[in-house]
Amino acid sequence: MLAKPKTLLARYQYDALDRLTVHGQPDRLASQRFYCESRLATEIQGNVRHSITQHGDQLLAQQKQDSGRLESTLLATDLQRSVLITLSAINPRASAYSPYGHRPGKDGLYSLSGFNGQRSDPVTGDYLLGNGYRAFNPELMRFNSPDSLSPFGKGGLNAYAYCLGDPINREDSTGHAPGFLLGRAKSIIKNGISQKHQKKVIRISETIFTSQDNTKRGSRLTFHAHGGLDSIADGKRLIGPEQLIDLAKQSRIKVEKFDSVRLLVCDSASKSVSGGPSIGEQLSVLLGRPVKAYVGKVEADNISLEFNTLKVGEKAGGRYAVWINKGADEFNTEKRSFNYHPVTFDPSDTYRISANIRR
Repeated sequence: MLAKPKTLLARYQYDALDRLTVHGQPDRLASQRFYCESRLATEIQGNVRHSITQHGDQLLAQQKQDSGRLESTLLATDLQRSVLITLSAINPRASAYSPYGHRPGKDGLYSLSGFNGQRSDPVTGDYLLGNGYRAFNPELMRFNSPDSLSPFGKGGLNAYAYCLGDPINREDSTGHAPGFLLGRAKSIIKNGISQKHQKKVIRISETIFTSQDNTKRGSRLTFHAHGGLDSIADGKRLIGPEQLIDLAKQSRIKVEKFDSVRLLVCDSASKSVSGGPSIGEQLSVLLGRPVKAYVGKVEADNISLEFNTLKVGEKAGGRYAVWINKGADEFNTEKRSFNYHPVTFDPSDTYRISANIRR
């Protein structure tokens, strides 16, 4: 039997950073893609130009320009950045996806961005993750090619698996190692408490972790640990502020480079049993930096399932959301309020303690 002649369906071109920049089809004008950092920002095909407006990881809107005519569309997304509703001057349109991103045949895409905020390939319907690195097939629920980081690296044992078989709680925008979706939540409300981004999570001991974020004061280092009035729990032993600093330095964390420190530790701002300075105040004096600590009980959702996979000194990539339970034991269901007692110790003025108490 004679083999059927091969037909060219699409042509792909990449730039020096291995990003897909040109997508061409034999019977159509080629489309050019432009990026803002690692996100698709603009696509141009002849006289038609699409531009995406986003803030951080959040998709906001899309503008289409066709021969001078402008059409703006608002985008409603879920935690995964999947576009669920597009709202233009004409009418709202909804899209639905399976957990792995498959759409019913009658359900088309009304924006450049689709499942997990990614651009769907016009020919195959696959998602070229990593800006063209690897094609994910939402119908087969797997990648079409193996991960270069598999099987011994972060890609995992299954070189073709998508999100380690957990597309509900994970995302994979790079086509490599997936991360938790919770890291995208900039202001998710949990029991009335907003979550905040954390990055560079490092396990410095058996039970103590650090993470980093930015505040109005600048860069901030946060210690996550259990504690009491006079000490911090490090496994089965109890330590003080000096030992806490030593643990951080042993994990190559330059504590002195941060503008402030936060102690997510119970009673870290409470006076000691003897009436002496609290752990937070002692740490502020030792470091010569503002330290935010807490009076009474404080809890944090540190995504312990992933934290506990880290070895001491190992750093986790990606971002992690942490929420502060503002005195959950004292939560008033009628007034919808918390007894929240953060205290900031400022070493520049030992007689003045900046307290932010909200009842």
